[in-house]
Amino acid sequence: MLENLASQIKENCGVKILSSERLVSRRNEVYAVLGMTPGQRLVKYVLKVCINSSAEEESWWLTELRKYGLRVPEVKWHDSQSILMEYIEGMLIADIMDRPELIRQRRWLLHLADWLCKFHASHRRESQVLCVPDLNLRNFIYTGRDIVGIDFETAVWNAPERDLGGLAAFILNSDPMFSRDKYQAVRLLINYYSENYSIDMRKLKEFFLEEMKQAAFRRTSQREFLLSKLEELRDTDIFI
Repeated sequence: MLENLASQIKENCGVKILSSERLVSRRNEVYAVLGMTPGQRLVKYVLKVCINSSAEEESWWLTELRKYGLRVPEVKWHDSQSILMEYIEGMLIADIMDRPELIRQRRWLLHLADWLCKFHASHRRESQVLCVPDLNLRNFIYTGRDIVGIDFETAVWNAPERDLGGLAAFILNSDPMFSRDKYQAVRLLINYYSENYSIDMRKLKEFFLEEMKQAAFRRTSQREFLLSKLEELRDTDIFI
């Protein structure tokens, strides 16, 4: 498949693919590819082969969000199944989670709150906003200057509290789970977001608890602990 895609990329973009490295992805085939332009300049892209979703739909959303000033990868080329896009240098938020000295830095939280505010403001449908399709922390890159969102396979419409509650759960139940630094990070994220938009704290907690429940059922080895933690947090003012 990669040989065929390399041929299409050269034909459509003029870029010769020199090498590729498969990246971690739960649902798709994703590669970091090194290429050479006609002017003999080395370039690096991400090539995503969509397995159960439409590359055309995701390409449309990426292009649409860039019109609103959102930091998402620029699409270089796509067909119905594959997307060649800008490679973003930086650190996945998932990788920040096991670095206490980085978790305590407020800068990435400010940028994440700012990105979410802009994302939610970009498209609205009555009482709902466009939400992040997959809240996995691997779908956000911190460049040191801003946050980049990188996975938009389908549009999800819901309340903004859905994204805040889901991200809070992903942060707190990432290893090492429920640390003091992570509780503080979640509270700061919510405070920074609330400086621009009001938050329904009841809804926020409902979405948080639901994502915690889903995490417990995904992670069989941690299920008992996560369910017990869920009950403990149900009657706790987590975000204050």
